[in-house]
Amino acid sequence: MNRPFIVIVLVPVLILLAAGCASDRSRWDTLYSRLSEEPETFDWSVLEGRRIVIDPGHGGHFKGAVGVDSLSEADANLGVALYLWGLLEEAGASVHLTRTTDRDWLPEGSTESADDLAGRIACANAWNPEVFLSIHHNSNIALDREHNMIEVYYMNDETGASLELSEEIHLHLARNLGIEDSTIKPGNYYVLRNSGAGASVLGEASYISNPEVEKRLMISTRQKLEAQAYFLGLLGYFSRGVPYIEQIPLKADTVMMPASVSFRISQGAGVPVDPASVRAFIDGSESEAVYDPGSGILTCPIPPDIPNGAHSARVSVRSIGGATAGSAPAKFTVGRSARFILPLPPRMDEPGRYTMTVRFLDRNGSEVADGTSVTIVSAVPGHGWKGKTREGVFTFQAGSGVAGSKFFVRSGDASDTLLFDTGISSMEFSILVLDARTGLPIDSPRLLLPDGSVMSGKNGRVSMPARLFAEDVILSARGYIPRPLPASKTEELALRPLVRLTPVLDGALSGKRIVIDPAGGGNEDYGRGPDKLRGATLNLELARRVRDILAAAGVHASLTRSGEETLSIHERIQAVNRSGADLALGLRYGSEMSAGKGRFVFTHYPSSGRGAAAAGALMRAVSPLPPCVESSKEESAELFLQQTGCPACEIHACISDFTEKLFRNPRWLEMEASSIVSGLAGFFSGRTGPCPSNSVIIKIDGEPAAGTAVSLDGVFTAVTDQDGTAVFPCAGHGTHYLLIDIPGLGPGGCLPFEISPGDTGLTEFDLP
Repeated sequence: MNRPFIVIVLVPVLILLAAGCASDRSRWDTLYSRLSEEPETFDWSVLEGRRIVIDPGHGGHFKGAVGVDSLSEADANLGVALYLWGLLEEAGASVHLTRTTDRDWLPEGSTESADDLAGRIACANAWNPEVFLSIHHNSNIALDREHNMIEVYYMNDETGASLELSEEIHLHLARNLGIEDSTIKPGNYYVLRNSGAGASVLGEASYISNPEVEKRLMISTRQKLEAQAYFLGLLGYFSRGVPYIEQIPLKADTVMMPASVSFRISQGAGVPVDPASVRAFIDGSESEAVYDPGSGILTCPIPPDIPNGAHSARVSVRSIGGATAGSAPAKFTVGRSARFILPLPPRMDEPGRYTMTVRFLDRNGSEVADGTSVTIVSAVPGHGWKGKTREGVFTFQAGSGVAGSKFFVRSGDASDTLLFDTGISSMEFSILVLDARTGLPIDSPRLLLPDGSVMSGKNGRVSMPARLFAEDVILSARGYIPRPLPASKTEELALRPLVRLTPVLDGALSGKRIVIDPAGGGNEDYGRGPDKLRGATLNLELARRVRDILAAAGVHASLTRSGEETLSIHERIQAVNRSGADLALGLRYGSEMSAGKGRFVFTHYPSSGRGAAAAGALMRAVSPLPPCVESSKEESAELFLQQTGCPACEIHACISDFTEKLFRNPRWLEMEASSIVSGLAGFFSGRTGPCPSNSVIIKIDGEPAAGTAVSLDGVFTAVTDQDGTAVFPCAGHGTHYLLIDIPGLGPGGCLPFEISPGDTGLTEFDLP
């Protein structure tokens, strides 16, 4: 009588045991089993000529981790690297390996790993690579033989090119190695922080300490499979159009203290660059960057108060495909002490009143440091001046009875007697640059010269030297529509040296402080699509584009995270509150709140009227774009909305098979970012209705120029469709300028573009 009961009990147990065994088998069945993507279906030509260094980690004296069956990490790393080298060679890349055999980089008599790493990275940097990729296989101190995951590290503070490359490599390793757990992390490894490459990444594709991983890595075809996954990551990165950056050599007479460091930018894979994305860094800190799309020259002015010693400058620029290129460091040395004292042409401010300027140079002909003490005494009794230099000069005022006298000038040990020629003051004049909306001086105006160099001004004034009188120049400032100053207008400008610049978006965003919080990061994927797209990656890429557009529009824009940091919600809130922001925007793409195909939710705190207004303005601007088939504005008590000290709102969207491919499309990312900025401008301007868009058609010899990057005032960038049409959200009426960058050809010039009030029509440009 008990037998039926026993059968009933045992059957479920056996089913559970069988299911457990099946689950255990399937866990390893997909490990290094097959590629889910076919490299042959990709365009390999994007790798042609790209400079790549592969670093097979360890080797020689250093075996790295060793598996239970004695496979060393050094051998596995080299096997994968050699296969990857072959694939890249076949694609036409200029590829080098730090080792091709089981060797190390130890100097004679040393066994220190630091010496090996120093030799390894010196070898890599000697090839001036665009990409440095170090290949490893991991272990853990506890030797947990069950543990396995993918870990990809990018250079710690390099959240442009290095982070983007790590995201592409992570994506394709996750798709093809059959390993469920994976992450992207900032890394401070020696080879990453000392790499001179534009993008530097270290990959730990799996844990060799796991016996199942080791078993597969002993088979050459599995090493090849991993190499193919890395290859797909490099293909994905370069197919987005990584721009080429070439430093323009410094002139011999400015080696010790150049006025600026310049780089020539050109298209990668025929993909135009985004003018709003240019950034420059001096000694790791962000500095001014000026890009001339007409010449393709990106200039990094050297701050006049930079201290003596060795310095380096780096620049970065992103293509419209979303690929950032970083330059190798441009090194220069500054040494200051006054040696030469030179009078500059005086300027007559009014009859009988002159502004006198003295330039102080060091022994190398470079400007002295700001704050250098100066004493000037006129031969006319009772007239003397003391002060400190700024930007290498000291300026003082003198009447006509004094201006023509001799002046005794001293700075430190240097002294001279000067005589100013008041008869040549017309050879140089100072332009006063005002905000057309407020009438106030613009802080840092600049003249963009035909050769790509820049003359920077301060406090609303910028000098116009005589040598520029016969040349067309462009007057610009961050957050303002650029204005050409043709040579034909120079005489008129000299008589009335005052120019007004119109702020971008009618000044709605000028001077605002906005903090963007990209959800996820580090160990938090914030959702993952069917094809492995992480919400954290999408949020950060979109946030960077929004930040760049805002910065070009004159906004103090910042991100709560710039890379793959794992931040708590409280750390994010603190970052907002420390910034003194006027608005906080949370990007929550990957959120479960918006479950459904193409549903967007715009949230705000219930009692925040300003937060509700911002959410509404964003909904009006973003909703017309695909894949938004449904949208709503909703209240939420989420901590980010509740605890920030400024108005806050969030955008929620889910990643599904319906949205994932679109979210990966660079053109969609640029349109989404532009629409978000348009919504923010609508919020700050108080606009309650939709803002009309404006369209242009670009043709070349009468044929539509599809894929052309069209930048409006250097702020908004749109890509033309098959009909050559580009659409800009909420440009505002008045005169604008289009910067054209044609696929495969490069810059196509700067074109004036007039928008009348209420005009929503098409404007056509036919380029020769």
